[in-house]
Amino acid sequence: MRPGHHLAGCSSPAIEDFVAADHVLVAPRGQPGSLIDRRLSELGLERRVARKVSSFWAAMVLVARSDYIAILPRAAVQAMKGQVELETVPPPFPLAGFPYDLVWHKRLDGDPAQQWFRGLLLRCAEHVEASGLS
Repeated sequence: MRPGHHLAGCSSPAIEDFVAADHVLVAPRGQPGSLIDRRLSELGLERRVARKVSSFWAAMVLVARSDYIAILPRAAVQAMKGQVELETVPPPFPLAGFPYDLVWHKRLDGDPAQQWFRGLLLRCAEHVEASGLS
């Protein structure tokens, strides 16, 4: 959330305040719902999704310039420190990690440069997971 947001500075916002806030949903494939929405559903709750975007970067920029909030990976927020100003607070309920997906056009399956790059991304992800940065 942006500095100055009414939930900023809370050690952990009340779940009622959390679900009442306007949320940004990161939906790379444009599909509704997420790990967060499934967890809230298990608790009998539903958040208000005000905007959908396709990337964490877009979500961070939007949140930094509005009263929207978003749940984002810690590593993504840390990587953008200095480029967008955000306040972070823990969610008001426990969350497990979530999977990242690599997506590419099928015509690039056999492309050597693409194969190398996908391998590099996988090795980086494994390093991030092993180091506890995720």
